[in-house]
Amino acid sequence: LAGRGGLDTYNFRATTFSPISTPRQVEGAINERVMNVTQTNLEATLTFAKKYGDFDINAFVGASLWRNKNEQFTTEGLKQVMPGVDDINAFERINTTHGFYKKEVRSMFGSVSLGYKGLAYLDATIRNDVSSTLCPENRSYWYPSVSGSLIFSSLFKHGDWFSFGKLRASWANVGGDTDPYQLYLDFGTKGFKLNGQSLGEVASTVIPYYDLKPTASYSMEVGLDVRFFQSRLSLDLTLYQQTTKNQIMSLPISSSSSFTRALINAGEIRNRGIELAVTGVPLKIKSFQWETTFTYATNDNKVLSLHPDVPSYELTAARWANAYIYAMENQPYGVIVGQAQKRTPDGRVIVDEKGLPTFDTNVSVLGKGTYAHTLGWSHNFTWKNLNLRLLFDAKFGADMYSMSMMQSYYNGTAKETLKGRDAWYRSEQAKRAAGSPADWKATGGYLVDGVKVVGKDPEGNPIYAENDIYVNPQSYWQSFQDVSPEPFIIDASYIKFREL
Repeated sequence: LAGRGGLDTYNFRATTFSPISTPRQVEGAINERVMNVTQTNLEATLTFAKKYGDFDINAFVGASLWRNKNEQFTTEGLKQVMPGVDDINAFERINTTHGFYKKEVRSMFGSVSLGYKGLAYLDATIRNDVSSTLCPENRSYWYPSVSGSLIFSSLFKHGDWFSFGKLRASWANVGGDTDPYQLYLDFGTKGFKLNGQSLGEVASTVIPYYDLKPTASYSMEVGLDVRFFQSRLSLDLTLYQQTTKNQIMSLPISSSSSFTRALINAGEIRNRGIELAVTGVPLKIKSFQWETTFTYATNDNKVLSLHPDVPSYELTAARWANAYIYAMENQPYGVIVGQAQKRTPDGRVIVDEKGLPTFDTNVSVLGKGTYAHTLGWSHNFTWKNLNLRLLFDAKFGADMYSMSMMQSYYNGTAKETLKGRDAWYRSEQAKRAAGSPADWKATGGYLVDGVKVVGKDPEGNPIYAENDIYVNPQSYWQSFQDVSPEPFIIDASYIKFREL
């Protein structure tokens, strides 16, 4: 029987002072923030270990209590009336806010490990958490796991070339809660009074959800570990799948409801992939050794479902570029979306009557935000007490939006914006020499590789012809500004010499 406890507490205070004439605070301002944090951990465990013939049994049960308390006071002073005095009392208007955060999780857990002759093992665990952040009907949730392994190299005779072999498999379920105060509306008072009386208001901007359920994550894994030539060559292979359900999400809603977001349980995301590690010692001479390790991992990530009414969910945005990161059903988590150029069924860009690209009204997937493949290759050279380590790594299969690339094209400093520039200048000179006629057709410039609409067939489908309308290169590249990030989404793959 063992018990332990811990108490972690700290206090934090910060003062931000802006004297008179500070930009954006010309009348002066001060902000004082005081934070008190206390975290308590208590745990008790009872262990058991016994050997019965060829079997080894190890088990334990336990209980724990985790409590976190965070209290914050913020005092803001505006309009300094005593210049040179950096104290809160030197300001005309003083506002104080108070924040309070308290969370408690009570847990019970247990584990049993069974071993047979040092070659086969079976482990099972179970845990129950009771969280203060969920409603009484849902605050208690269980998550079990089971795993097993077999050292098959002990089952048969083999030569020195084969050193070790093990198979392993596991299944686990993990639960999760949320932050405090997500079940009910928050109330407060307005910053003014009516007839001397304070006025109450709903302070929440998010619609709460009383019946929030804990998040559940289910994972399965199988693996192989083999070693050869007295462990000078080893291979570790893992195949896994993880599915997460009932994620606690805050979805955007119409502001006409007096709220900006609504809290729900939704979403199912699946990750599955392969991890491989190969380690070898190609050279070992007396006090010198060269060890090298190659690792590879691939992950297939997919959003299986979100919500019946919300098939896509905005994670973050670069609104100035009209680029967004979404979770979308049947897409990898974290895709880059935006307005794409309109195209024909065979992929040709459609231009308007001015020769500039046209854009879809709705957003579509333009890139992938997560890597599909990662690789690493390390080398360790050891001689006596000296060690030299080299590490290379690489990632492939993801994209990124480049703001600096967009700005360089928009400002005309990118090399690619030179295309058609001289021809456009010559066309403009010829236009002025001809008296700038209204029906002038440019003789040179940037020519979009696409098609233009020249009519419709009897069924109402557009008829296309090859684009022959030259445009100012500046107009072409600036047509994407604030509209579409498509040309500026680039491959984020890389190979790096990471460490020496």
